[in-house]
Amino acid sequence: MKKMAQRKHDYVKRNLVWYLFLAPTLIYFLLFHYAPIYGLVIAFKNYSPFIGVLPSPWADNFGFEHFIKFFQSIYFERLMTNTFLISFYSLVFGFPIPIIFALAFNECGYRV
Repeated sequence: MKKMAQRKHDYVKRNLVWYLFLAPTLIYFLLFHYAPIYGLVIAFKNYSPFIGVLPSPWADNFGFEHFIKFFQSIYFERLMTNTFLISFYSLVFGFPIPIIFALAFNECGYRV
């Protein structure tokens, strides 16, 4: 049993440089992709910054009170329309224009 543990230790020791290369990526994903999931709970609670996320009481209707208010709001249709239009326009104008400019610069012989 000791021999197997020693082999694992030797393997980690031999490849320590590769683990160090991997560390910034792991830290990035933990900080910016995994940690924000904790904040999603706020949508289902009556959040108060003075008492924190976890001690805040749950919202009514099994935590869906804020969602029900949003869907029943008089501004819901306008908000959804604006959101879809902004997304559509950013796709239509934001996606092909950089590609067209890149092709045009390539044809002109410019090197950026």
